[in-house]
Parts: sequence; C-alpha cells; structure tokens
Amino acid sequence: KDISGTEAETSIGSISGDLILHEWPGVRVTEVVDTRFWVTFSAPTIGETKIETVAGISVGSRRDDVLAAGGIVVWGTEPEMFNFQDAPARESLIAPDQGAQDFIAVFVENDVVSGIQAPVIDYGDV
Repeated sequence: KDISGTEAETSIGSISGDLILHEWPGVRVTEVVDTRFWVTFSAPTIGETKIETVAGISVGSRRDDVLAAGGIVVWGTEPEMFNFQDAPARESLIAPDQGAQDFIAVFVENDVVSGIQAPVIDYGDV
C-alpha cells in the first residue's frame, strides 16, 4: 500500500461498486472486484523511480515520440490513446475484424503524454 511514501486514498469508482480505486500521487490502481486490475501512471517518476515503457516513453514525452516508437492510434478516444503489442490468436471485441490487443496504453493530450496504463486488453474472453 505504500508506493510513494504515502498511504493510498481508496474510493469506489463506479455506481455498481465493482471498481475500487487506490490512488497515490501520480499512480492509480483500478481494481475490478474479484477479477483484475490495472495501473495508471500520471507522473514521469514515482519517488526516485522513472516510469517509462520499454520504448522509453514516459509522461511528458511528445506524441511524435510515441508514433516513432510504434504506438498504434486508437481512434475515437479522448484523451487520444495509443497502444503497443498484439495478442496472438485472439479477436478484438471492439473491432472484431482486427486482431486483439494486449497492451500498454499511452494517453496523449495536447501532443504530450499525460498517462501510461497497463495491463490493458480489448477482449473479454479471459
């Protein structure tokens, strides 16, 4: 529970109560009760630890850097979202004619990375 030297603030993240949010400065863990979780970073560092993708993308990176690193644009999202890494032998639920994605999401606002989230999926058969 101690990520950045402070205790997490915990709250319910949906009307049905199935999401539990644990928040620290620059970090949010979203827990879907009894199933899975994901982590969203909104700061380039947590304490003295630099947060970046294997391609070197971190909060504050430019949109052009995300594209150069192979980021795949996800259309119709706000903020703009990019993802990395295909999930072999799965079908996307949001785009059935395409392969599924099992990825790190990078959120971009005003051409600057505002968040990094992982793990993220677009299929629901697991």
